[in-house]
Amino acid sequence: MNSRTFTIVMPAARQRVFDYLSDVHKLPEWATEFCQRLEPGNDRHKVTTPMGEVWFWIRAEAETGVIDMYSSPDGVHEECLPTRVLPLNDRACAYTVTFFQSPASSDEVFQQQCGSLQREMNGIKKRFS
Repeated sequence: MNSRTFTIVMPAARQRVFDYLSDVHKLPEWATEFCQRLEPGNDRHKVTTPMGEVWFWIRAEAETGVIDMYSSPDGVHEECLPTRVLPLNDRACAYTVTFFQSPASSDEVFQQQCGSLQREMNGIKKRFS
């Protein structure tokens, strides 16, 4: 199983970035390649992605800056995208994402998904720069 970690540094307070990225309703604004459509639900939301529909939810802890993003095609088998917003000082933070290759994904699909995630990370950085 392959994995890849992405980190961006932004001139923005950690809490501001955390509040934005942990709000599932903001997903279509920044995850423009992953989230083609968001249908809000109670605790899980339906997201239309380039690979089909998935259930999606976020578990976030403001104290630690952890934002774990979960997706599941069937509501049972879930995959986690672990992320974290780290304070660097009062006016800057880092956002780190570790992406794991799904057992069902080929190496080629994994590389395409990494490219997409890198573009979305660049978009997040621009939003806060």
